[in-house]
Amino acid sequence: MHAYIIIGGTKDIRMTEIQERLKKDHISPFDIIALNSPDGTIGIDRVREFQHNLMFIPYHSKQKMGVISDAETLTIEAQNALLKTLEEPPAHTILLLETANPDFLLLTILSRCQIIRLKGNPDVPTIDVWSAFAGPIGKRIQLVDEIAKTRDEAKQWVEKAIFSVRHAMLLEHSIRYAGVLRRLLAARSHLAANVNPKLVMDAVVLSEEHAPAD
Repeated sequence: MHAYIIIGGTKDIRMTEIQERLKKDHISPFDIIALNSPDGTIGIDRVREFQHNLMFIPYHSKQKMGVISDAETLTIEAQNALLKTLEEPPAHTILLLETANPDFLLLTILSRCQIIRLKGNPDVPTIDVWSAFAGPIGKRIQLVDEIAKTRDEAKQWVEKAIFSVRHAMLLEHSIRYAGVLRRLLAARSHLAANVNPKLVMDAVVLSEEHAPAD
């Protein structure tokens, strides 16, 4: 196996695991190709540059190590591009992906990597699903006012809500939040398409359709 996804624990725990693996494999800093998301997303152009740099032979180590942190921020196009490297990895390369939320990765990505699950509390913030989608209407109106001030704030809340709803569905082995999840995924697309964040969040939070039952 030439590719690994590190999940679980906090960001610091996952990054420490990566550093320990780099040290164990005696990987020189010159042979580490890093990819991260300083602006919140990793697009296809940066993945292609990452792939190009992986093609060169190692300078001071037996292998090169490609490290992708915050892998959940890879766009769908970027993930599809990365598949080529996962399917046909350079012989001298190992890939390490780190993510707080593997649910945002394509199944084809997950299936081509060995999952390393660390202990410790996850650092993904969650929301109270019932209060957000089935609580008193007055509180939900107040919530929209708080989370729809800017597009970025609305996007961040939607991502937390998606994680929380999926987590609740897994814990309860229930599909009662399925309608809410569909609304959230639609909201993610609408926010990316520059639809007014207040209108988007009104449709998500204030709608009585598919509200989770108490």
